[in-house]
Amino acid sequence: MNSAIQRPGWGLRGLAFAAYVGVAPWMWFRKKTDLHPFLDLHRRQALGIAVLGTGVALFFLFTVLVSSYSLVHLRSVYEILHLELWLLWLSRKLFLCWLVFWLYGAGLALVGSGTPLPVVWRIAKRNRWMNSMAATLLAMYALAATTTALVFYAEGYVRSDEKPGKVYMVYEDAKVFPRWIFVLGFFPIARAAHDAFGQDSAVLLPLSRPNIARALNEGRFVFLGTHGGKEGILMDARYYVPPTDIGALGGNPGLKFVYLTCCDSGAQKDAWERAFAPARVITYNRLTAVAEHAWWLWFEGPGIVRQLGQTQPSVPSPKPN
Repeated sequence: MNSAIQRPGWGLRGLAFAAYVGVAPWMWFRKKTDLHPFLDLHRRQALGIAVLGTGVALFFLFTVLVSSYSLVHLRSVYEILHLELWLLWLSRKLFLCWLVFWLYGAGLALVGSGTPLPVVWRIAKRNRWMNSMAATLLAMYALAATTTALVFYAEGYVRSDEKPGKVYMVYEDAKVFPRWIFVLGFFPIARAAHDAFGQDSAVLLPLSRPNIARALNEGRFVFLGTHGGKEGILMDARYYVPPTDIGALGGNPGLKFVYLTCCDSGAQKDAWERAFAPARVITYNRLTAVAEHAWWLWFEGPGIVRQLGQTQPSVPSPKPN
C-alpha cells in the first residue's frame, strides 16, 4: 500500500483530514474509480476508527443501562461494588484509547503519510463494515440535525424571564450540562402546558433557592430536578429539609403537583407533603436514575399537566412560531 502512494499535496491532505472530522461517509459513497489512493486509505481508516468509536459508545450505553438498573433494583450491589464508578472509569479509558487512534490517523493525514494504522486497517479493508458504518454515520447526522431543529422548536414553548407561569421545571445542571438538554427533556411538559394553560405558561429555571421559591409560589405544577437524599434537597453544599427550609419557600394555595427527583426523598414523604400542601407530591423511597425521570417527563407528566388544566377555564392561543 505504501509504495503505491506518493507524498500528496496539501489539497489532498486537507481532504484526507476532513474524512476524520465527519466527511468520510460522503467520500465513501462517491464514485470509487477516480479516488486518489491516499484519500481512499484515509477515508477507510476514518470509517474504521468510527467503527471503534461506535463500540465505545455502545459500551457507554451499556454502562448507563446497567448502572440505572442496579441503582433502582440492586441497591446493595450498586453501593458495595461502586458499579457505576468502575464502569464509567472503564468507559473513559476506552474513549482515551479511541482518541489516540483518531489523533494518530488525523495526524498521518495532515503530514501526508499513507501508513495504515494497526487494528484499524483490518477493519477498514472490510467493505461491508465500511458500507454499514458510512450509512450509520449519515443516519446519525440526520438525527443530530433533527434534534437541533427540535431544540429550536422546543425553545418556543419555554421561557426563563420574570413573568409568572403555571408550569415550572427547576433543574440541576451541575455547571456541566447545557441548557438545551433540559429544554428538550421538558418539551412534552411545556407543550402540554401550552395546551392546558396557554402560551408562555411553561418556565424553565436553573436550580437555586430563589428559583425554587418562585416556582413554588407561582406554579400549579413544579418539577424539581435536584440531587439529594433522605436528609432533603442538596443545594449550595447543604441540605434543605422539609418543612423547615422548603416550606418557607412556598405557601401557594394554587400549587397542585410537585415531582421530586432526589433519591430517598420518600423517607420524609409526609414532611414533603406538608411543605408543598395542598399539592400532590411524588417522591421516591429509593435511589433513582436519570433515565426514569426522563421517561416520566416525556410519557407521564404531560397527561398530569393537561388534567390540571381541565380544572380551570383556559383560553386557546396560537402556537409559537
